[in-house]
Amino acid sequence: MSTLTISPPPQSTTLSASDDAILIGIVTGGGIESFVTPDISTFFQVLYYNFEEETLNLAGSRLEVDLEETVVEAGVSFYLN
Repeated sequence: MSTLTISPPPQSTTLSASDDAILIGIVTGGGIESFVTPDISTFFQVLYYNFEEETLNLAGSRLEVDLEETVVEAGVSFYLN
């Protein structure tokens, strides 16, 4: 379910729409992991998500949604034996 909020002062209007389409896309990325000790490692990765554009019809208006995102993750992993 997608929600669009339009906020012209001093009032607010919320429009809702839903869609059950299956979108085709791609995910690509890379990363690195390095052990600090035998039980602890640090990691860094970047993932790029790109899916088809989706058009929503909201109360007679069309809203184009670009489903594209870049995610950056960094962290520490602990390994328990």
